Amino acid sequence: MVVLSVIFGIVSIGACLYFFNAYNNMVQETKRLETVSKVSKIQEKKINELEKKAEDVEEKIVEINRLKEQVSRAAGLKSRESTAEKTSGTSSKSRKSSAENISKGGSGGGMPAPGFLGGFVLCFNKKEPSGFERLENLEREMAFLELQLTREKRALEKLLDDVNERMAYTRALPNLWPVQGRIASTFGWRSSPFGGGEEFHDGLDIAAPYGTPIKAAGEGRVVQADWEPGYGKIVVINHDYGYISCYAHCSKILVKSGQKVEKGEIIAKIGSTGRSTGPHLHLSIRYGGRLIDPLEILD
Repeated sequence: MVVLSVIFGIVSIGACLYFFNAYNNMVQETKRLETVSKVSKIQEKKINELEKKAEDVEEKIVEINRLKEQVSRAAGLKSRESTAEKTSGTSSKSRKSSAENISKGGSGGGMPAPGFLGGFVLCFNKKEPSGFERLENLEREMAFLELQLTREKRALEKLLDDVNERMAYTRALPNLWPVQGRIASTFGWRSSPFGGGEEFHDGLDIAAPYGTPIKAAGEGRVVQADWEPGYGKIVVINHDYGYISCYAHCSKILVKSGQKVEKGEIIAKIGSTGRSTGPHLHLSIRYGGRLIDPLEILD
């Protein structure tokens, strides 16, 4: 009985130790699983935040490409394939797949498929650092990419403003021939067609049939549309940028003072009003308040 009691006691103590150790291991494993679960939730939260940032980056790319298209149209350039279309070709599913690979810490056989994010390729494999380190690297890369995109967007906006300003100047520049015809007299000193020696001719005379339409040489606003002694019926247009054009000896005026006119718009008709020897257009141009030879800028 004594021997049996000793044996029973030893067995009981061993069983208790075994179950205690098993219970302790189970508690430790439970804590480890809870920790893993918390880590997984934190990683999932970070990944969701990064996915939201990825969407924001894609929106910026779309905006940048929209600005590129505006610049191309404004400058008359051939439209190029939009980078945004290539970027948007990658679905959110592929990003999610990459995110899942991150959250799993790169475990499992083989290399996870690369995810394409806004033209920035992110490849992960099981030899890379832990999930947290990868997320930190990804956050830094995303922040850098967003900064670059913001800078490019600002540069493109400035470029668009410059192009629009340049196009406005091109429209306003009075370099369009207002009428097709024979050059009867050029700018500068000449023998007076009315006799009496030489006189200074302040413009360009273009002979054309009576009633021929006269076009505005550039975009601008009409500042005078009436009768001027010597010039007859006259139209004067302020083109801004220092340019003013004058169309004299018209037979009929088709615009009013204060009216905005487009480049090439018909503003009057050829005539011979005022001090004139026959139907023609007298075109004079001022730049910065100084008379210039129209032939210097007419295309």
